[in-house]
Amino acid sequence: MESSPELEELVDLLDLQRHGPHSFRGGSPTRRTRSLFGGQLVAQALVAAGRSTPGDRIPHSLHAYFLRPGDPLRPLEFAVETIRDGRNYHHRQVVVTQDDREIFRQLMGFTVNQPGPHYQPQGAVADQAVDPGSFTDYLDWTMAGTDNPDHPWRSESKPIEVTFEHAPPADPGGVVTGPLRMWMRLRGKVASSDPLVHAALLAWMSDTTLADLAILCHGRRWVDTGVVSVSLDHSMWFLEPARADGWLRFDQEVTHTAGGRGLVRGLFVTPEGREVAAVSQEAVVGLGD
Repeated sequence: MESSPELEELVDLLDLQRHGPHSFRGGSPTRRTRSLFGGQLVAQALVAAGRSTPGDRIPHSLHAYFLRPGDPLRPLEFAVETIRDGRNYHHRQVVVTQDDREIFRQLMGFTVNQPGPHYQPQGAVADQAVDPGSFTDYLDWTMAGTDNPDHPWRSESKPIEVTFEHAPPADPGGVVTGPLRMWMRLRGKVASSDPLVHAALLAWMSDTTLADLAILCHGRRWVDTGVVSVSLDHSMWFLEPARADGWLRFDQEVTHTAGGRGLVRGLFVTPEGREVAAVSQEAVVGLGD
């Protein structure tokens, strides 16, 4: 599959411009006019931190806080701080600012890819026989169940395909609970084989649907009139290196909503049944009641 213009733009956005010994500068998608997408900041900060570590290091975890909305029309400044350099583990912090105002902060760990004992639960079965492209398109499902079909999300160009396995009816007001099984892939192949680039792309993908479930379990869609769904913090663990440009299953589950917040977790699994990344996210849950 040939690369799409949206994917090429995303890869270009991850190629940050070095602005000093410990700083980088980056931009945003040209067609985005709403506030910055959180997954973009997570991915770009991961690249900025990774570029300050030895070349054989790969990310193993990240923990991010979204502090203020970002403006996609303004440049982003990424300041990298070395927390510690050990023999096998390296830790970095990245602070992202716009116009000298901090909007985002992320702490990351990097390590050497080395052999070790392997275990994962038996529940992660292989799905090589399924065709994720034949499942329900998640965008279509979401917009069919909303009272706000003119939300700008519908018309935004997206570098990613998302399908919904075992999708329930897209009825407005329909409550969706329990684990969800999504499938995701980038719209095209990525020329680079750099593990850091693919980890950053996977981090970008990880923020596309998680917070939705904290709204769905209350019978609303995040694009509904009056609904507020904003990421507060985001954590990710890279369990095994993986390419981000093929189909990946993304199992998701909401664990709790209360106090205007919701906690959701997810797990990326390859079609061969290999677990490659785990994610947890807390988001604002406002239903506009």
